[in-house]
Amino acid sequence: MSVPHCHSDLLDICQRVKIEADRISFASEEFLLKGALDALSHAQLLDTLTGRLYKNFYIRPESGRDNQLCSSEKPIRTPISIQTDIAELVAHLKIANGTHPSWDPGWEIYHFGNDGRAYVKRADQSRIAWAGTYMLDNWMGAGAKVGDIVKLKVFPYTEAPLDSFFHTFGATLSDQFDEYKLLRFYFNIESSMVVALLRFLSQQLNHYYIPYHFKALADPATYGRADAAVLYVASCHYQIVAYLLTRLPDLLGDGLRSGVPMFTREFARGIGAAQDPGKGASFGMHRCGLVALALLKANANGIYNCDGKMALIEQCFSDVGIDLNTPYLNSGEFDLFAQPLFVGGVE
Repeated sequence: MSVPHCHSDLLDICQRVKIEADRISFASEEFLLKGALDALSHAQLLDTLTGRLYKNFYIRPESGRDNQLCSSEKPIRTPISIQTDIAELVAHLKIANGTHPSWDPGWEIYHFGNDGRAYVKRADQSRIAWAGTYMLDNWMGAGAKVGDIVKLKVFPYTEAPLDSFFHTFGATLSDQFDEYKLLRFYFNIESSMVVALLRFLSQQLNHYYIPYHFKALADPATYGRADAAVLYVASCHYQIVAYLLTRLPDLLGDGLRSGVPMFTREFARGIGAAQDPGKGASFGMHRCGLVALALLKANANGIYNCDGKMALIEQCFSDVGIDLNTPYLNSGEFDLFAQPLFVGGVE
């Protein structure tokens, strides 16, 4: 596992990104702003630049064989063919995920929220269940109350893609507090191998009763990026999950491409690792937002040299407690990824 080449990436950004009166330039590419620079709010500029950094740098858009083809070599796609391709891949992903719709029994209600949520516990686990996702073990004609034992719905996947990704889930329900300490593993994978990837992860993680959330791009034509698929697991399961992931380069071969998303730590060829930023935030957008903030500060203060920009980037990361030497970690967190693996008992 190697640390990210963050400083060289950021130096490249400082050299290539230019903020002008009505446009943002990325070397040979120009992106026109919706209005003059001085007419846009700081928030609008920050959002715009963050999105462009994410698209042009964070996801490594040069990844993937499709991106190496000239436009004349790429097949012409119609709206119907796009929907057909998406439906076919999603159907295969549904089958590959070994989780099936079911009800997980033995949860006790200990509190109700004003919004209809039920707070449930089982042994040392606790979760929140929304109306419609739990059912009384023994219905006696009355509504659920504190102390009742219920079953929780296990959802294997979302019925339709969300934000371009198809989402799948494990057969084991997680503890709500484990979800505050999530890890992300990013896969720079060919669309032709993503089904095999999910099949392996589902079989192994369900076998060891490890809760997981896996998402993959629904459109096979969009896999020319380093974060085409993402696995979310609780940090308490890191050792066993990390060991299982070490098998993937041999299993997937050339289907797992070299290169990982910017700011992540390279776990293995084509696999990047990072801590989840929490609160539903995108890791890549969060880190790109800090870089965008620094570049806007540099532009506002007439700082156009790379050394000055780099100093501001380092300061913006430091202001939120993130070290540029370990940008894959949250503020003040222990570097779990740097620890040796202990795999006793894993077969």
